[in-house]
Amino acid sequence: MNRKHFYFLTFIIFGVMSLIILLLPVEVKNYFTYISTFIVYICYNIISIFVIAGNINKDLKKEIYGLSIYFVYLLFNLLLFILLVVSKFIYIHTSILLIILLLIITAYIIVMYFLFNSKKYINQKEENIAIKTSRVTSWLDILMSLDNHDSEDFVKLYEILRYMDPLSSDKTMEIDERIDIEMNRLKEDCSSKQMDRVIKLLEERKRVNKHKS
Repeated sequence: MNRKHFYFLTFIIFGVMSLIILLLPVEVKNYFTYISTFIVYICYNIISIFVIAGNINKDLKKEIYGLSIYFVYLLFNLLLFILLVVSKFIYIHTSILLIILLLIITAYIIVMYFLFNSKKYINQKEENIAIKTSRVTSWLDILMSLDNHDSEDFVKLYEILRYMDPLSSDKTMEIDERIDIEMNRLKEDCSSKQMDRVIKLLEERKRVNKHKS
């Protein structure tokens, strides 16, 4: 969802809900609570729309524990809408209304803060994993650039790379650097002997990872 679609959809929802509240043919029981709630409702929507729009990107579609930022916004919007409708039909004491509004807004801020920070944390974790697995990806790229795809050594090396633990760590750093050197040598020398050197290093790396875990 891009900003243009977000603004259009959100303002339509906000506008329709506001019109329903204003045009309900019911005499207001407590004007102070009703007007206070409506002001909070307007402020909630305006602030939320611009805060969410400022963070819109492809990751906004992702969910954290089954919740999306847009869904949470709509959920709390609906809660405030219901409170407004109820306050128009039923007399609600001012102090009770303020407590309810405070609880709703506080819960909204906490949930949204958690979601925004969770997305940042998950994005950071994904970036770290991508960096740690990029080495094995580069080895596969080198291997696939070779011509002898039908050889037994190629198939064996490919299978080892395909199913090995792709994450690099401090314990595998030294052997990973040695594998880098031998894999690059494959570009010039893709003989069985050279492939065997790489296979032995990969098997050694596998043992290091097992010992690490």
